[in-house]
Amino acid sequence: MTGREFRRLMMIYGADLRRWPASRLAAAEKWQAAHPEFGGELRRTAEMDRLLRDVAPLVESSRVDRVMEKVLRKAEEERAVPELPASLLPPFAVPLRVPWLQRRWAPQGMLYLGLFFLGCAANLAVRLLTAETPLDLWFASNLSLPLGG
Repeated sequence: MTGREFRRLMMIYGADLRRWPASRLAAAEKWQAAHPEFGGELRRTAEMDRLLRDVAPLVESSRVDRVMEKVLRKAEEERAVPELPASLLPPFAVPLRVPWLQRRWAPQGMLYLGLFFLGCAANLAVRLLTAETPLDLWFASNLSLPLGG
């Protein structure tokens, strides 16, 4: 047995060697006798075992019965309330899920869409105002339909 294995078993099973697996008990006792420097670690582990063993408070059975009675009563009350179908909910009830259209067209998205169209309009205005051809000629050539005449 190695020191690392002894520590691992001590952390798993505690300082009382009687709780250790029978297959490892003889090797652990032999290793402990050969290495007395682990006595301090064994004492600290025994102290931790004692603290963990003594930590559970005593609870009166009447208190446990009262708590269980309240829990069962609350569960029965919740089970007794019938759930209304969605068609009977009042019109002012808040929906549990937000429809996908409302999530898709959020105010932030509308802001970005408005900025996009504003940029397009500004680009068109700059191109029209800085064109080399007169504005009337540009409108006539770009916005008229060729009707074969």
